Order: sequence, then C-alpha cells, then structure tokens
Amino acid sequence: MVTESETRVIDPEFAFYGPMGFDIGAVIGNLLMSYLASAGHERSTGERRSFEGWVLETIDSVWREFARKFVALWRTEAKGDAYPGALFAGEAGAARLETERQAYMQRLFEDTVGFSAAKIIRRILGLAHNIDFELIEDTRLRAICEARSLRLARAMMVETAKFPTIGAVTKAAREVRDWQPDFCG
Repeated sequence: MVTESETRVIDPEFAFYGPMGFDIGAVIGNLLMSYLASAGHERSTGERRSFEGWVLETIDSVWREFARKFVALWRTEAKGDAYPGALFAGEAGAARLETERQAYMQRLFEDTVGFSAAKIIRRILGLAHNIDFELIEDTRLRAICEARSLRLARAMMVETAKFPTIGAVTKAAREVRDWQPDFCG
C-alpha cells in the first residue's frame, strides 16, 4: 500500500515465489467459504440460493478460465527452459508435450484443491478469521456454517483424489451445504 508520504506492507508472509496452486487455491477457498457461509445470512429459507449458485459458477469459471489461459500461453509463449522444444521435436514430440501439459495441469489442480482446503481451515481456526462467518450473528448458526466448511476442507485435503475436477469440488460443496453436524441434534 503506497501513498505519497508512506509505504506499508501488509501480509508480507504471502509475498513469495512458490507453488501456483497457492494463489488459485486461495481464491477458490475464499469463494467456497462465501458459499458455505451464505446460509447463515438467510432471513428466509432459500433466499440466497441464486447468490450461492452464482458463487459455485464463479468457482467453476475461475478454475476453467485460469487453466484455459495458462495452457494457451504455454502453447504460444513458452520461452523458458522447463520444457525445451528440442526435447519435443516432431509430431510425436508435440503429442508427448501435450500429454505432459495435461498431466502438469492435473498436478496443479491437485495442489489448488489442497491449498484451497488449507485456506479454509486457516481462516476458520486461525487468527485471521473470515468476515463471511464473523458477520453471522447467531453463534450456533455460525458454528454450523463453519463446521460445513471444515468438513469440506478436510475432505479436500485428506481425500484429494476424490476431487479430480472443479466440478467434483462444487458438487461436494453443494452436498455439504445442508449437512447438519452432530452438535445440532
């Protein structure tokens, strides 16, 4: 944050070179929290379903557009040394490179799922809480929304293989949306 008279650094712990899945995972994690906190802000049953649908569509679009643009740039602008063209000469080489692109994107997605889960867990159990939950006035309802989010995050982190696509992530979010934790009985 810069003004004419001063410069301030906020959250410097996040300024680093690291896995790309961290950044895209943070975006998706925050969107998932917004989706799962939404029920806590309802004044009447179902009034926020349209918003929730939009959030899930946005999660899907964020990943799909990121992946599409990333691979397109890789195909047209690759100038680095990680995948030198000499290793992928000819038609067979081009096919091998495309196979590697798809495998790389799957690994990047797995990282994204894990980092998204970590973001959710950190924002609920850590010191920097998420305002979507904090503004739910009914503490019992807030706890339910947080429990749903933690349930999803745990599955995403521990059972990552169950989330091979962004559609699997949004499907799991839909499924946990109305789950009732044991402390609700």
